Amino acid sequence: MSMRQDGLGADGTEISGRRVLFHLFGPVGFSGWGTTTLRLDGGWLVEESTGWFGRKKRVLPLAGVEGFQLVTRGNRLLLVLGILLTPVFGIGLLLLGAWFFIRYRFFTIRHQHGSLSLRQWGDLPAYEEFLARLMRLTRQFQRKKRCEAIRHSQHHAI
Repeated sequence: MSMRQDGLGADGTEISGRRVLFHLFGPVGFSGWGTTTLRLDGGWLVEESTGWFGRKKRVLPLAGVEGFQLVTRGNRLLLVLGILLTPVFGIGLLLLGAWFFIRYRFFTIRHQHGSLSLRQWGDLPAYEEFLARLMRLTRQFQRKKRCEAIRHSQHHAI
């Protein structure tokens, strides 16, 4: 699949960004060397991550998606260093200014089997397009799963 410059696949079913290393109440750190690609493949959400220490591939059912998050925030390290270094010739004020103006955007999908995150690059509308498609497909597969559960319970009730 060919990728556009904004990180979105040509048909809107794939999105790429920087790899997120770990989560503490949301995405915290990211790797400058790794990439993560999220792809919609039928009723599945496929995550493929690469980095220095290897590759990871996860395939999760769309029916298990619980929520989505688009987060924009500053680098926490710049904030902490800015506060600590303000008494030292005002150097911290430069870091606080950088914290205010340099923003990172994270795209997170909550799933019943964990979270998938990536740091966005490119234009936000590309990620919103992927999110809209993901929401539409998730509702469709969750509705289908509920109908199957109702049919199954009615069959056993007889």
